[in-house]
Amino acid sequence: SDRAKEIIYDNYNETLVKFIDYHRRILAFTQHCNSLSDTLSMCQFAATLLTLITVMYRLSVVSPTSGEFFNLVSFQTAICLQISMFCCLGDFVIVESMEIS
Repeated sequence: SDRAKEIIYDNYNETLVKFIDYHRRILAFTQHCNSLSDTLSMCQFAATLLTLITVMYRLSVVSPTSGEFFNLVSFQTAICLQISMFCCLGDFVIVESMEIS
């Protein structure tokens, strides 16, 4: 009976150590993914801002009555919506994080 309890206890400890190791690996993987995601998001944000600047320049050169002007305004609106998604989603993440902690 004591030997059976000892075996169960040893198995429990081994399993617990495996779960802890697995959890640590998940945390390390998550940190790596977050780091990569931050870099990619920053690159996308910078590219979007560069595109916005280019469109604003083109709008200052093109005649307001031309069809290209309407296309550029539509494109600029889409770019502004894309940038606002970063802000809205970032705010959502901050609010949810505050509620958790």
